[in-house]
Amino acid sequence: MTTGHPKKSALLVGSSYSAAPLLFALKKRGLHVAVCGNQKDDPCHQYADASFYFDYSHKDDLLDQVRQNSFDFLVPSCNDFAYLACSWAAHNCHFSGYDDWETALTLHTKDRFRDFCSNRLLKNSTRLAGWHVIPWI
Repeated sequence: MTTGHPKKSALLVGSSYSAAPLLFALKKRGLHVAVCGNQKDDPCHQYADASFYFDYSHKDDLLDQVRQNSFDFLVPSCNDFAYLACSWAAHNCHFSGYDDWETALTLHTKDRFRDFCSNRLLKNSTRLAGWHVIPWI
């Protein structure tokens, strides 16, 4: 981060209770951990080394925050919006370990995933090679 601290830093994208185990795991590794989320009362803001208050589902807002700071790691919390926004920022800022943007959209957007499956072997199938497939919702 641009604050000049000597530790490596991570931005945890998410600040709710579900993100707390990730926050503490990152801190246990000795990282300076910043979190982002628009709910100021979320618990991770209380325990983070730095907090940013914005709606990370707006992927360009996350991208701006990542560009303004020198994070070593970008970590999504436990929801599709966090992963999608991180995938977008990772693609634009060259973080490794993420699906490319189009793949992330396909996997995390129900309609795109259905279209992907419909255009392939799984078209309207409830059975495939003896394995039961969960019917479309």
